[in-house]
Amino acid sequence: MTFLHFFEVSAIHQNQAAGSGDEAGSDGEDGEGEDEEAQQAEIDEALRLFTKGMNRPISLHDLRDVAGTLKEDVDESVLRAMILEANGNKGVNRGVGRDEFAELGARAGVFR
Repeated sequence: MTFLHFFEVSAIHQNQAAGSGDEAGSDGEDGEGEDEEAQQAEIDEALRLFTKGMNRPISLHDLRDVAGTLKEDVDESVLRAMILEANGNKGVNRGVGRDEFAELGARAGVFR
């Protein structure tokens, strides 16, 4: 399991749990700034779902909690590898920062 896969599954589960429906966005003509602002807010909200409302990088503990919530039995070594994959091998204790998280979300198709 990669962090990208884990992220996709987590996003689906968290969206369903929150009962959020997709609202129609603008067509990109006059609302590009608003679209960007809305996307940044979406990224921040998704990050807070992983970190339980805290404004900090995603930690190994956070991934363990999300895996438990999803009822996924993910080995500790896999969770560590996910973090390293996401942060460019900068260390497990460093976690996954906001920019890295946003990039993962874009790759997963969660954020555009």
